[in-house]
Amino acid sequence: MRNLVILTEQTFELPASQYLLTGQNAPEDQPSSSVAIAQDVAGEQHFLVVGDNDNSVHIVAVSPQGVQQQIGTLPVAAGSSRLAGVQYLMERETVVVVLESGEIFTVDAAAATGDVELVGAVDAGIAGAAWSPDEEVLALVTSEDRLLLMTQEFEVLTEVPVEQAVSSQHVALGWGSAETQYHGRGDGESAGPAADSAVAPDDKRLQITWRGDGAFFAVSRAEATRGRELRVYTREGAQHSTGEQTQRLGAATSWRPSGRLVAQGGHAEDGGAVVVFVERNGMRHGGFALGAEVQRVAALAWNGDSTVLAAVVAAADGALAVQLWTESNYAWRQKQQLRADALGLAAISHVRWDAEDATRLLVAGGRGVVAIAVHSTPCVARAASPDCNAAACVVDGARLLHTPLAVAQVPPPMALHTLPLPEPPTHVAFEASGAGNAFVALLADRQTLVCFECGAAQTVRDARPPRQRCVLRLDAAVGVPHQVAWPRPQLAVLLGQRRTAGGTAQPVLAAVSLDDGARLWTTVLDGCADPQVLVATAAGCVLLAGADGQVFTADLDTGRVTAVVQLPAVCVEVDACETEHSGELLVIGRTLRGHLYAGTRLLSTACLSFFLRRDALLYTTSAHELHVVSVDVLAQTDGDVRGETRRVERGAVIVVAPAAPEKEAGDWVVLQMPRGNIETVRPRALVLAAVHRMLQLRHYRSALLACRRNRIDMNFLCDYQPEAFAEDVAEFVAQIDDSDLLSLFISGLRDEDVTRSMYRAPGSADEPPADVEGKTTRICRALRDAMQKDGAVRHGLLPAVLTTLMCQHPPDIAAALVLILPLPSDERDAGLTHLLFLADVDRVYDAALGIYELPLALLVAQRSQRDPREYLPLLSSLHAISNEKYRRYRIDALLQRNTLALEHLCGAFMQCVEGDSFMDVEELWRELVQFVKAQELFQSAVRLLPGDAMASRVLELRACHAEHLVQAENWSQAAAAYLAARKIPQAVDAFIQAREWRTAMAIAGDASIDGACTLGPQQLYELAVRASELLAEHHEFREAAAVLLEYTQEDENAVELLVRGSYWAEAMRCAAARDRADLVETTIRPGVMSAADTLRDDIVELSESFAAKHTRLKEVRAKPIEELLMATTGGHMESRDDNVEVMSDTASMTSQFTTFSMTNISQTTGSTARRISKSRRKKEERKRVRGKKGSIYEEAHLVESLARAVDRIRVHQTAIRDLNLALVLFDCLGIAEELQDTFLELVNRVLASVDWIFDQQQVRLAAGALGANEQLSIVSKPTLPTYAWKLDCLEQGE
Repeated sequence: MRNLVILTEQTFELPASQYLLTGQNAPEDQPSSSVAIAQDVAGEQHFLVVGDNDNSVHIVAVSPQGVQQQIGTLPVAAGSSRLAGVQYLMERETVVVVLESGEIFTVDAAAATGDVELVGAVDAGIAGAAWSPDEEVLALVTSEDRLLLMTQEFEVLTEVPVEQAVSSQHVALGWGSAETQYHGRGDGESAGPAADSAVAPDDKRLQITWRGDGAFFAVSRAEATRGRELRVYTREGAQHSTGEQTQRLGAATSWRPSGRLVAQGGHAEDGGAVVVFVERNGMRHGGFALGAEVQRVAALAWNGDSTVLAAVVAAADGALAVQLWTESNYAWRQKQQLRADALGLAAISHVRWDAEDATRLLVAGGRGVVAIAVHSTPCVARAASPDCNAAACVVDGARLLHTPLAVAQVPPPMALHTLPLPEPPTHVAFEASGAGNAFVALLADRQTLVCFECGAAQTVRDARPPRQRCVLRLDAAVGVPHQVAWPRPQLAVLLGQRRTAGGTAQPVLAAVSLDDGARLWTTVLDGCADPQVLVATAAGCVLLAGADGQVFTADLDTGRVTAVVQLPAVCVEVDACETEHSGELLVIGRTLRGHLYAGTRLLSTACLSFFLRRDALLYTTSAHELHVVSVDVLAQTDGDVRGETRRVERGAVIVVAPAAPEKEAGDWVVLQMPRGNIETVRPRALVLAAVHRMLQLRHYRSALLACRRNRIDMNFLCDYQPEAFAEDVAEFVAQIDDSDLLSLFISGLRDEDVTRSMYRAPGSADEPPADVEGKTTRICRALRDAMQKDGAVRHGLLPAVLTTLMCQHPPDIAAALVLILPLPSDERDAGLTHLLFLADVDRVYDAALGIYELPLALLVAQRSQRDPREYLPLLSSLHAISNEKYRRYRIDALLQRNTLALEHLCGAFMQCVEGDSFMDVEELWRELVQFVKAQELFQSAVRLLPGDAMASRVLELRACHAEHLVQAENWSQAAAAYLAARKIPQAVDAFIQAREWRTAMAIAGDASIDGACTLGPQQLYELAVRASELLAEHHEFREAAAVLLEYTQEDENAVELLVRGSYWAEAMRCAAARDRADLVETTIRPGVMSAADTLRDDIVELSESFAAKHTRLKEVRAKPIEELLMATTGGHMESRDDNVEVMSDTASMTSQFTTFSMTNISQTTGSTARRISKSRRKKEERKRVRGKKGSIYEEAHLVESLARAVDRIRVHQTAIRDLNLALVLFDCLGIAEELQDTFLELVNRVLASVDWIFDQQQVRLAAGALGANEQLSIVSKPTLPTYAWKLDCLEQGE
């Protein structure tokens, strides 16, 4: 899909007074009008071998600017000998000239005068010579068939006969005749092949060619009787192999630099010329024909990257031309034909490729040298028109291969249409305006334009071959163009050169009419340095790029050229478009080295190809990625631009990516792979852009089909513009009108905004969460309303309506069954089939039972895997029940819809009480009570049985409820339930158990509530004692003492309870109130002294424990974390990475990780690994809690223990203050002072060290000491004690 385009033609013209030495490629009858070239890569200059009118031979150096300097003259006559070879040696800075007469001259290129030296001569003459690619070895073949290998100093390395014994022996395969054997590397003479009966003309010249790495070279040599043969030699001169001898090969030979094949010119049986390929072992490996008009191949030359083969061919009249051939999908095609007259040369004598630039070809002839820069680029239609066929034109000699990629993606070397031309084209360009299907071809004579027109096609059946509209001859004033652009209807713009009277070439830009070929205007490009790219953009302008990176636009009416932007580097591909937000021209350029620029901004340094559309820029990179960047984002953003990317095949380049904003298209890209085949992909960014356009145009069906075809989440259709979609729901249903498509859309709905999640714009700012609550249900309801009219479903949309019911949250299977229930049997069966596809059959069966339709439930059960022996008896028993409410109760109970079942059961009971004798009343009541108890629906049952007639039944239910609460030990609620059921004794007991003794005592002593249940004094006493004991068991000593003091005379027990609860002041108040001073000495004072001893011991123990753990913590923190890890793992360091485990059940034993490994390894997801990981975590948790001494978990264990100790100290504050007050009251100041001092010392120690204990954890974590182990969590600092508990009167003075 790619053609070779001529970028520049730089001519180095020699003075007309000089004539030229016969070159390497000219036959013996060629007049002396040729030139040979040597190249200095470092100095970027060329050396020409020329002669003058005095029959002298000169070496002329030509600079890149065309400056000529004669650096030496050879002491030979110009017509005395032919040139065997010329080479510039970079290291020696000399030009080596080898003549067929045997002389070898060197010319010092560094010297100003050019020192010429005869370094040697071969008396027998030299038949051919060639230097190795590294310029280290010179291979010579003498006229006596001797092979000489020489160094740069012209010392002979090897001298051997041309015909040698082969370096390897044949292996007899044991079958077939000798002529049919495979001879491999052998000489081939033993096979004795029959010579070709037809003998092609051969100039008998000898050709030597080296492989690109210099390890081998080949010699093409004509034998006197056996024809021409190809011999391959090693760098040391040993013969490696010999090709088969044939009379049909010529002298032209060139080894492909990549090393696989040797190209040789030859003749076909039909008389035309061919190029054949030969492997290193001498066997043929394909080839191609040059055409019947070519009579002879004069020379062959590969470019540096082995992609282009230049063939110097001779026609029947003897005129030479250069053909450039490339390979695609194993087919060779002629991409360019360079004629001598079009290049301004009298004849072509020598062709060679630039040693550094694989796209630069040097052609020497009778008037000088032309340096031609070529570039491979696709020729495709780029017009942004809905009728554009996105066609591609591939040059194949004198044919154009035309393929409309929009309807027929035919891979090379095939094409949909083949268009003949009078001669090979130089450049082809499509129309940039209108439909963009017409194209124009500039032929190789550079003076002829051929215009084709082509209609739009919707399918491949509609694609008609392009029709030739006209053939136009150009005005001589246009010059010699090499590129053409078609920016406007009936107007073409040409880029070329025009020679002046002084012989210099001027770059010109000309416009011609495509009606008659008349020249409209011509502009001399004085301000544009070496213009090399001419392109008509879809924006309606013509771009011109120069060799200095400057990009110009040309006025199509006047031809005035205006600078647009200065690109940072020279670009070989340029395009532009107008941005929508500003209307400015955005210029995109790609350099030969793969740098992609948007104006002056660098987008990529490894770009292989790009395609610019009105809305997006697409480019591929050497990282095997296709990037899609929005043009608007590119124009509005100054920094890095992030676009959508997708992986593509290695080396893929873009052929075309059509854009049709007004059409439902433009979401596909054609890529060509390195081997030549094409692939079509649909990048997500382009698909989304196409769906955007469709939604904006309200083409909902096309948008939905595009989403389905490209696997785009269909939520995008309703999330792109939610308000517009909500308004157009009816239109959406009307356009689609397909139940399957609607069901597909509905089934994919979910409560998420995909435009903020999976289809979020690259590089966009953070957005709120994408969850949209209720979105699915809302859309399902809207679609269901649109698909139903007056409650009836539109014809054919029943499955879609059922889908809306099943996809809403929660699914409504019952409504779906109600919808299909009244339908005819065939429609009902179809609807039920669709419903069973969407939902589990068991759920549908339950829903059918839930709407109490037993026939429908039977129909569903028959479509399930249920055993008929199970569901038939059940359905039969339900059908046999005469009372409808009771049947529904049985169904609801079966479906565990307990509340609804209770309603139906209560309704059935009411009907039974009223006279319906389907069941005994008492039996039904027992069933009701049993159901209420089993399902704990007491309150609902009470509410469902109103009226005075049911009062006794209600009290029975309340009593059952209370008993149920008692069993659950919910004493407070049970007491209330007993009260409601008028069970007073049970209510009192329940209140006592709930420790609500005041309510219990109030009810027990109030005769107005239930006189029969009123308690006497003794019973009240026993009740109060029982309440006090229960309160004391729950450590509510103050309440236990209160009930004794109020309802009994147990003063001693009451005070003792207060002492047990450490309520010292309350105990002394009660003793004083009851006039029991004796209790102070017998109960309260001993209690205070005992509490003081206990608290003192507790404080001492707490102080010692805190000091010991604090000391140990210092020791632990003094050790490095690695030592703790070693102690924990038993000598094996564990990984400090969250995602790396020391040993995994699925990991390879060859992979080992250390503590300092920072590699992120994905955690194993297998069930075994999860089970092992869970057990390991539990084990680590136990180790952490255990706090084994010396382990990595000890520090966290110590900190947690100290935190608990601080909490205990804070709790003791209130207790010690109350106790010290009591001690002061009993005049025990010494004990109180000692207790306060001991506790104060502990508090001071805690407050002094608490910051180091807890804050140091953060310091160690920040320093990385704790590692990444999730078990080592930070312990938060507890609430610290204060000094509010102190009594100042107990402080001792200094």
